[in-house]
Amino acid sequence: MEDSVFGTLSGDADCQVGTVLAVGASCSFETTQFLIGSVASPHNNLFTATVKDSDGNTAENSDDATVTFTDVLPAVTVTKSANPTSVAETGGLVTFTYEVSNSGSVPVTLSSLSDDVFGTLSGDADCQVGTELAVGASCSFDTTETLSGSTSAPHVNTFTAEVEDADGNTASDKDNATVNFTDVLPLLSVSKSSSPISVPESGGDVTFTFTVNNDGTVPLTLTSLIDSVYGSLSGNADCKVGTELAGGASCSFELVKTLSGSIDTTHTNTFTAEGEDSDGNSVSDSDDASVSFTDVAPEIDITKTADPSNVAETGADVTFTFTISNTGLVSETITSLTDDVFGTLDGDADCKVGTELAAGASCSFTLTESLKGAAGTTHTNVATVYAEDAEGNSVNADDDAVVTFMDVLPVITVTKTASPTSILYTGGEVTFTFTVTNSGLVPVTITDLSDDKFGTLTGDEDCEVGTELAPGADCTFEYKTALSGEPDTVHTNTFTATAIDVDENTAEDTDTADVSLLGSAILGVAKELISKTPAAAGTYDVTYQILVKNYGTKDLFKIQVEDDLATTFPAPTLFSVVSVESSDFTVSSTYDGSTDKKLLAGTDSLLVGESGTITLVVNVTPAKVGPFYNSINGSSETSEGTSVTDVSQDGEDPDGKVEEHDDDPTNNSDPTPVSFDTIFNPPLGVKSVDAAAKPVLTWSMSWMNNSNKVPQVAVVHDPIPSKTTYVVDATLIGTGMPADAPLGSTMEGVSCEAGTSTTTITTMCYYEGPTTKNPRGQIIWAGTLGADYGATDPLAAPNAIHIKFATKNLSGTKYVKNVATIDADLNGDGDAEDTGEVKVDSVSATWGTPPSNHNEPVVSDALIIPQTGFAPGSVTALPLQPLQSTYDDLNSLAIEIPALNVKATIVGIPQTDSGWNITWLGDEVGWLNGTAFPTWAGNSVLTGHVYNSNGLPGPFANLSSLKFGDQIIIQAFGQEYIYEVRETKEVSPTDVATLVQHEELPWITLVTCRGYNEASGTYQSRYLVRAVQIKIR
Repeated sequence: MEDSVFGTLSGDADCQVGTVLAVGASCSFETTQFLIGSVASPHNNLFTATVKDSDGNTAENSDDATVTFTDVLPAVTVTKSANPTSVAETGGLVTFTYEVSNSGSVPVTLSSLSDDVFGTLSGDADCQVGTELAVGASCSFDTTETLSGSTSAPHVNTFTAEVEDADGNTASDKDNATVNFTDVLPLLSVSKSSSPISVPESGGDVTFTFTVNNDGTVPLTLTSLIDSVYGSLSGNADCKVGTELAGGASCSFELVKTLSGSIDTTHTNTFTAEGEDSDGNSVSDSDDASVSFTDVAPEIDITKTADPSNVAETGADVTFTFTISNTGLVSETITSLTDDVFGTLDGDADCKVGTELAAGASCSFTLTESLKGAAGTTHTNVATVYAEDAEGNSVNADDDAVVTFMDVLPVITVTKTASPTSILYTGGEVTFTFTVTNSGLVPVTITDLSDDKFGTLTGDEDCEVGTELAPGADCTFEYKTALSGEPDTVHTNTFTATAIDVDENTAEDTDTADVSLLGSAILGVAKELISKTPAAAGTYDVTYQILVKNYGTKDLFKIQVEDDLATTFPAPTLFSVVSVESSDFTVSSTYDGSTDKKLLAGTDSLLVGESGTITLVVNVTPAKVGPFYNSINGSSETSEGTSVTDVSQDGEDPDGKVEEHDDDPTNNSDPTPVSFDTIFNPPLGVKSVDAAAKPVLTWSMSWMNNSNKVPQVAVVHDPIPSKTTYVVDATLIGTGMPADAPLGSTMEGVSCEAGTSTTTITTMCYYEGPTTKNPRGQIIWAGTLGADYGATDPLAAPNAIHIKFATKNLSGTKYVKNVATIDADLNGDGDAEDTGEVKVDSVSATWGTPPSNHNEPVVSDALIIPQTGFAPGSVTALPLQPLQSTYDDLNSLAIEIPALNVKATIVGIPQTDSGWNITWLGDEVGWLNGTAFPTWAGNSVLTGHVYNSNGLPGPFANLSSLKFGDQIIIQAFGQEYIYEVRETKEVSPTDVATLVQHEELPWITLVTCRGYNEASGTYQSRYLVRAVQIKIR
């Protein structure tokens, strides 16, 4: 019995080799085998039985059986253990043991070993990826790791092993191990040291060094740094509260303090540091440092210097400077100052015996002595200082100074200059000036004067060979010569002077002078004012001639001239170009002096020596007299492209005045001025009165600037007329009343309007209270009148100023005349105060019924001609002048009588019901208010004293000597009004009608007293001189 797998089979007792089977009989047996295999390869075995009969014939038969394998999954079991299972939180070694067991029924192979903390594990030779484990087999390996951590967070890591059977089935298992961390307390130590460990009692800097050590194994954070003396310490960037120190680490910082104290004391301060680990465990330590104080001895130093340290043997003042320094650390007091030559030294207020010097302080003083001695010898003196500190410790020092006496040698200094310093290379005269100065201390005598180009120089009678020069003296002479040479070169010559002193010591000095020989391109421009011709009201045609000349040695191209008229005639002055003409150059048709400043096309050239002219005519409306300065810029180019320029010279010659010619126009650039005469005409005004609300009269006046093309500064004065008072009307408000206006001034009751004008500007518009000049006050307007050129009606002119105010008649007033005057800027200087600018025009209006002669007062039988004199030869006491009798200031109105040598100011005498009171007239001449205003049509009466109150002759003392044809001059409004005498007569004091008789033309009547009666103390008659106006100039 054979099996293809199991071999010979033994059968069993009933069925084994030798068993006899009858026909039809059978036997059977079993065998049990362990089979293992692959699910993909079933187990098949073939059973063969062989029999033989008694005849020996054999027979056999076979049969097989198949066993299939079902799949069996692998299984694995792992264990992980840690030794030790706890370490200090600061860290320690832990050995982890990993074991893998095949707990399945099929062999397996390790395919992965990993740890969730330590990653892939390499195992060891017997237990690693690839190791095959039979069923029930196992393997193990160890790893050692360093672990640290927080006590509140144990270390846990998990081991995972994977296996695979022959069929590729996998199995895995994992296990973890836990390691706890035990708490480690922090350790901290500090050290504190001082350097130095002792300082002088007076004080010194000590550096304290603070060191903090983490002596433990856990990190700690500094939470406090405190010094028992200095309080909380800030430490430094590397060592301060908040600094974290690793185990074993340390940090340090320094603190510098100035300490002082008694020598028998010690300074001690304690440093305490605190720290805390991450678990909140706190630790601290302290250390101190001590500094002792040493006794300090006083120290002193003295330095002594001499200035100068070398003096002439002949003698000189020497200033010795003594400086005493406390070089020690304690205060000390000077107890002695001496000099071995000069004896006891007084010092000065800040440095003397008794002066206390703080540590490090010093003081100094000077002593000046006259020293002299033999040449080559020295003067030496020693200064000594003694000082003492507060403990009585004494200290001293000394120093010397040396002064050497020098032999005095002669010294001279020479200078040489050339004028001019540049000429054209073709030749020109140059004046050289030579100066010899005795700059030494002994007299010298000149022995030689020479020049390396001009040879021996003779000098002049004051500066020649043989001239003696005292110390500090000098002498000068000139030498003129013609020079020429190559262009663009420099002529240089050297002057040498020699002198000797009485000891025949020689002194010598030299100096040079340079003269440039010009050969470069030179352009010259001149601008000459040819004429200024009035063209229209306030405008002028100004004609300039411009000369452009080539002064150089090279031809010039692209000739151009630029003239900026907008800068010359700035606003508000107006200008326009009338014409630009030239027969030598191509002029620009677009030149306007403002946006286009180039007069030429820039295409012309000038050969060497050539010149050309341009005529420029400009229409100017000046806003001031001037002068207006104008310069033009000429430019050109050489053939090489080099720019050549010049700024114009005033006049016809670019090189200036003939006597100053140097053939170099570039050093002549005076601007060309143009000035104008009176450039403005006076404004024009009208005036009216409204009596609808009488006795209140409303006055209106308008002024316009119609004869000028630019705005004009003006001031209006309108005195409140006699027999009226000013009305304060709150509905009319002025502006600009000065802070120092007289008492009673107000802006209420007057208005000054200019409509929508933007060029008429009001700066003042107010009622000025009573003054000596205007006892009833006056209306004042000041400002700028915009131009209304060509306008004819002030009421309609857009820029006119319209002024309105009211007065109230006094009881019984029958006639009122109101006269306003205007001051105007006529010369453009921005004010209306110059000669000829005051009262340049006037307007008037009247109310009521005038007398038959409206230029003279109403004459009544009660009026008499005022008495115009006092007792001759005696003094008459005058009463105070009442305010209502104040005389009017007529703004520089004056009278001149050449035949009498009389010049006097004219003032206004107010008229009252009883006439005129001229008591306080003095040496002035009075105009009788109510007669025609001087220079106007009608009869103007002027009076003056024959004798003044002091008993001396008055201005009209010799009035009776005037004769027919004599001239009388009234100066007003910037002009002179000439009158000639036509009549003289003597009249009685009551003959007022003759005095104020009516005239159509401008007349003046001069009146004074005559025939003094000592008994009555009065003058018996009046003397009249009547004259008519013949011309104005």
